Amino acid sequence: MEIEEMTSPAQRGGSPAGSVPGCPYPFLPVLGAYELKQTDPLVHAYVGDAVYELFVRISLSRTPVTNTRMHLQAVSIVNAQSQQRAYRVIRDSLTREEADVFRRGRNASGHAHPRHASPMEYTDATGLEALFGWLWLGGGSLRAWELFELIWSRLEEVAADMGSWTSVRDKSADKGDR
Repeated sequence: MEIEEMTSPAQRGGSPAGSVPGCPYPFLPVLGAYELKQTDPLVHAYVGDAVYELFVRISLSRTPVTNTRMHLQAVSIVNAQSQQRAYRVIRDSLTREEADVFRRGRNASGHAHPRHASPMEYTDATGLEALFGWLWLGGGSLRAWELFELIWSRLEEVAADMGSWTSVRDKSADKGDR
């Protein structure tokens, strides 16, 4: 199938369930309110993990650095400690419903935290990922981006006390950035 032949239902004149008005990607699935509420918070976190990392990668790609540096920066931003701090940046900006989604994600069972993160860091990170996944699946990709931009604008503050991504960038430069 050639690229010109690939069209979404909206482009073919249909109005698919799940199309987001004004979204340049009408093929993105959007769950209805009932489906979204019935979806396991860990599924929201699974999707939100990808969404959050995508947002980080998009933001990092705007800077003129090598792939190695971008990767090192992304790894230092997309981890439990950093995501817990990111949540602290946005928590006062969340609606009541968004805060409830965060809590359901944080409190979801099935957490086997990694060795490099405390249980609280890991559960808070899961809550943040659940929020981003819930927003994305519910058609709130613009809201997800708005929250992410708030985090991104305060990235140095988010990275405080744990070795900021800037120091990771500097370390990669010291290694010759292979």
